[in-house]
Amino acid sequence: MRDTKQIYFLLNSLAGGGAEAVAVRLSEHIPIAKFILVEKDVKYQPNKEIIFLSKHSIKTNPIFKTLSIPLYAYRLSKKIEHNSIILSFLERANFVNIVSKFFKKKT
Repeated sequence: MRDTKQIYFLLNSLAGGGAEAVAVRLSEHIPIAKFILVEKDVKYQPNKEIIFLSKHSIKTNPIFKTLSIPLYAYRLSKKIEHNSIILSFLERANFVNIVSKFFKKKT
């Protein structure tokens, strides 16, 4: 029996913008499990469940959000299965995705 891999979309938020709109449209055609958002802002309502990594918003200081990348990454690593596929959009979400790999134990 093969392990099925879950696909997740990781974004800074769904507060609006091109990348966010594209991610929501793609989710209608790609069988993703959930959206994972670094921030709590949601303008676009996807047809999938949303997991939030923080209570930060677009109003949170950008320097603070940048310094919080390791915390976001740690939380991400705890919320996903080992063999998951995480497709990230935008720079901060990409960094969170990369750093999260350091928190996963290799098996």
